Amino acid sequence: MMIKHKRTRYGQILILLLAVLLVGCGSSKKTAHSSNHQPTPVTDLKLSVGHSIDALPLYVAAQQGYFTAHHLNVTLMVQLNASERVSALQKHQVDGAVVGVPELMSANSTKAAGQIVSLTTNYVTIMTINDEVTSLADLNGGRVGVVASSTAAYATTQLLDHAGLTDTVMIQNYANEAELLAALNTGAVTAVSLPDPAASQLRRNGARSIAQTKAGQANTALVINQTMLVHHSDAMRQFMLAYNQAVRWLNSHPNSLDYQMILTKKLGYPATQVSALALPRFQTANAVSVQTIDEMHDWLAQTQPDLKLAPSAAYRSPLLAPKK
Repeated sequence: MMIKHKRTRYGQILILLLAVLLVGCGSSKKTAHSSNHQPTPVTDLKLSVGHSIDALPLYVAAQQGYFTAHHLNVTLMVQLNASERVSALQKHQVDGAVVGVPELMSANSTKAAGQIVSLTTNYVTIMTINDEVTSLADLNGGRVGVVASSTAAYATTQLLDHAGLTDTVMIQNYANEAELLAALNTGAVTAVSLPDPAASQLRRNGARSIAQTKAGQANTALVINQTMLVHHSDAMRQFMLAYNQAVRWLNSHPNSLDYQMILTKKLGYPATQVSALALPRFQTANAVSVQTIDEMHDWLAQTQPDLKLAPSAAYRSPLLAPKK
């Protein structure tokens, strides 16, 4: 009986030892597996934006943590002048910019400064201080001032064409918004065409809107330099996912007061106008059509025949194009 009892104890000890060894082996395998797991690298992105409603989704994506969740460290740098943003792209000082497509093409270079990944959401408004002008039809025989070769200039041609006023309303080009507003105040033009927030600022000073593009017709765009698109295409797709998350957030939370600090401190909107501001319904990012780019390219070639232009296809990025 004693021998049998000892054998039983030895058997129990042996089982315990085997159990400990098995647990140890499993634990070491887990440790080895964990040590092989590498964290997803963070990609740095520097983007140039202006005072414009089309930059709002970028600020919201940063504020809501969408960029961080997609392993991106995004810096937004404000450059008020569109030509400065295009120049920064050309010099590789930034990885991308939000800029009007006509302004991008007007860089007077046979090489595109960057490629258009997607159009952004913006709008252009034709405004007047003339009490006798209450609609586009009242512009018949008058003049509309625009900044030459700008998003607003292109949008104005579209608005006038749609209203059948192309042959009866003259478009007058100016070098910048200061000259444009001076022309309005002196009566040199009947109306002017401006994007926001310049239109909101003019409205605060007593001007009235007589026509406005739809939110997706202003043809501003998210432009990324080719180096980033070639060498960090996966990161750029993550960037667009974060952008679309911000768009969906904005569309489900459209109260402008929720973004008061961004609108006034980052985008240049007058504080007194924010409560009355109706945010557009923002569009998610999609590949820009060949036709859209071709039409703007042809318009610039016709209106600025001495301008150097890259081939139309050079401005379009295939990043979001449907896979064949």
